[in-house]
Amino acid sequence: TGSSHAERLLASTSLPEPFLASYGEAGRLLGGLSRDAIQQLVGRAELRAKIIGARTLIDVASIRELIVRSPSAVVTPRRRVAAMRPTQRAALERAAARMKET
Repeated sequence: TGSSHAERLLASTSLPEPFLASYGEAGRLLGGLSRDAIQQLVGRAELRAKIIGARTLIDVASIRELIVRSPSAVVTPRRRVAAMRPTQRAALERAAARMKET
């Protein structure tokens, strides 16, 4: 079907969750991103932040949305790529470019 692994994983979550997360919690949810990286995502409006009292918190729904709209990674071991003929490497790069477009 058309749903990505991330969408299926997010849809299968049945535990109650918080609506907001600290910068540190948001970073952990996004694979260990730093506070600075989270601030950059907020600055580029890729994540939404709310100010409550003296704290700035990240909207967890915007974290989910960022994960869903992020492209899937195409990972090939470097050793294998280095050993490829130039025509094979070009074909791999074209396939990776097509994946990024979708």
